[in-house]
Amino acid sequence: MPYAEAVKPTEKTINDYLKQLKNTSVHSRMAAAWGLSRAENITKLDKPQIEQVVNTLKDILSNEKNADIRRNAAVALGSLGEKAISAATALRDALEDKSPDVRKYATWALGNIGDKFALPFLVNGVNNENETTDVRRYAVEAVGKLASNKDRYAVETLDALAKQENLENNLQKEVQKVLTKLKSV
Repeated sequence: MPYAEAVKPTEKTINDYLKQLKNTSVHSRMAAAWGLSRAENITKLDKPQIEQVVNTLKDILSNEKNADIRRNAAVALGSLGEKAISAATALRDALEDKSPDVRKYATWALGNIGDKFALPFLVNGVNNENETTDVRRYAVEAVGKLASNKDRYAVETLDALAKQENLENNLQKEVQKVLTKLKSV
């Protein structure tokens, strides 16, 4: 099966991906995690299958040595949306990963699964000037998904960030977009 090909999630396909995630080949595990993230209608799986997928991906996110596989696990969890809420703690822990790509996609996934408890962690990521611009931009986007205009700390943080003159253009645009949304509600 090609690396990025989207497939319909049948029990056989999901089980194949789950088996492939246990393979000793790094490429095979990376492709399986990516395949789960790209499977069409994966959120239509029944509850036991979703739990099995989420638990497997949480384990990979927490224990896999290869950063690309951890990144793909974060993407797959985020693709599951609210059905992956049980992975919130593992995704919050991944915000401290040494790989910027893992941090970026863990941030994205937290926004997609709707983990409101992640909001302080995400605001800290927005504020972290030592973080990469991509991670900060994804954190701003996730804050926009989770925060409301009543989340003063989030709004104040974004207001302060918007006033910085040396802010990278894409980050500045995302900050403005989220602030406009938060202030219009």
